Amino acid sequence: MHARIYTAPDATAIQDGTLVVRNGWIASVGPGSGIAVPDNIRTIDCRGLTAMAGFWNSHVHFTEAKWRNAKSAATAQLEAQLADMLLSRGFTAVFDTGSETLNTIALRERVRTGEVLGPLILTTGTPLAPENGTPYYLKTEPLPEVRTPEEALQRVRELVNQGVDGIKLFSGSWVTREKTVTMPSDVVAAAVAEAHRVGLPVFAHPSDAAGLRSAVEGGVDILAHAEEVPGTIDAALMARMNNQGMALIPTLKLFSRDATLPNILKQVKSYADSGGDILFGTDVGYLTDYDPSQEFDLLAKAGLSFRQILASLTTTPAKRFGYAGRKGRLSTEMDGDIVVVGGNPEESIASLSDVRFSVRQGQLFYARVPR
Repeated sequence: MHARIYTAPDATAIQDGTLVVRNGWIASVGPGSGIAVPDNIRTIDCRGLTAMAGFWNSHVHFTEAKWRNAKSAATAQLEAQLADMLLSRGFTAVFDTGSETLNTIALRERVRTGEVLGPLILTTGTPLAPENGTPYYLKTEPLPEVRTPEEALQRVRELVNQGVDGIKLFSGSWVTREKTVTMPSDVVAAAVAEAHRVGLPVFAHPSDAAGLRSAVEGGVDILAHAEEVPGTIDAALMARMNNQGMALIPTLKLFSRDATLPNILKQVKSYADSGGDILFGTDVGYLTDYDPSQEFDLLAKAGLSFRQILASLTTTPAKRFGYAGRKGRLSTEMDGDIVVVGGNPEESIASLSDVRFSVRQGQLFYARVPR
């Protein structure tokens, strides 16, 4: 009640608005004077606050040691961890882009059934790497490698049979700080074809120009990061990416201390200006600092407006991942996934990280100050 409400990124904000959720679905939303609030439901006074659809983080990892044994870990432990990493930041839906497959699926299922309160979780499971291409910075066993189209097909089928929601490829992989290994484009294409056959999206970590070109030529859907080497994306390649409908997850915070950051900011702005989809993602889980405020700030510095950033958090991922009919907007018959922040993010982008409440399917999963 009494909230500023952005029902969608392209909608005029409702001032002094009220939103009613029943049985997990949005029943009504609009100016407070026109919305009847039932007597028997919990209300939250949101004076001075802003409500939006629950945020998506399209690049997370459940790889820290605390996520091990997710199938049997204590419910309270997992709920506290999910609140700390995600729900307290407004993320009511996330896509894990690389972790131990069966462990993250176990976590996903415990949330799905309601045993554990947490965000919607989608996962690619364990990523696939090119021959001798496990990244040097991963403190894991070597990743599964695909050397041929036939191996790519088999590996994707194995992941699909385990129950993943997408596929992650290292189309380019830093095997040392100076050297990359590229997955051949025909191998990428084979993996993409099999994933698309069963309706799954494919993410790629490009690393450099060769890895990016392989991802584009292979038909990948989403770049999990921007390409990192300065000055290597020409207009023709960017146009092809756009024509193929590729999405980009900038993960700018990851590169915030790198000399390549100015180039990456230009990539993000150019791709957004060309009409390409931008998905918000922070690489949280690999990055152990969970605060997303720097990512918001860097997206604004890249030249994205509040409306573009809000789309990257809501409508764009909902559409990309098949949830446009349920998530991403605050309108009747949509899921009751809501984030409430302090202040007005249209005036200060920092407000997006000032999360006061996170609601998922009508349940209050996080409150900074109990009400």
